[in-house]
Amino acid sequence: MEENLKNKTLAIIKPGFLYDGFYIQKIIRDNGFKIVFESNVRLTKEEACKFYSEHQGQHYFDKLTDYMSSDDILVMMLEKDNAVEDFKDLLGATDPKKAAEGTIRRRYGIDIIRNVCHGSKNSKNAEKECKFFFGLEL
Repeated sequence: MEENLKNKTLAIIKPGFLYDGFYIQKIIRDNGFKIVFESNVRLTKEEACKFYSEHQGQHYFDKLTDYMSSDDILVMMLEKDNAVEDFKDLLGATDPKKAAEGTIRRRYGIDIIRNVCHGSKNSKNAEKECKFFFGLEL
């Protein structure tokens, strides 16, 4: 894997959590991440379906894509050594009720869909997701 790929990841502050965005970004920065790019975006349903296409066919797909296209989101490209894994650790488990104390999802999350933030699951996804939102090759 190229060095630059494992140093970047995508983060999304989900709909309804932009009010907490300042605090979430502070937590991200305080944990050694640099926010390289950021943008407020409003996904269409079609764009949300394309972004989450790997989940198509899952029972939660329609609920997730409806939610992600319901309001503005804040997308960020983060940079740090071991960015993908470190951000996943900072986020905590997908289900906020199962997330460890001190994680972003435990602190701010509501349920498995409205869990505050999306983070790339691996370097390959990070590259695909950053390209989706920022049109950039990592």
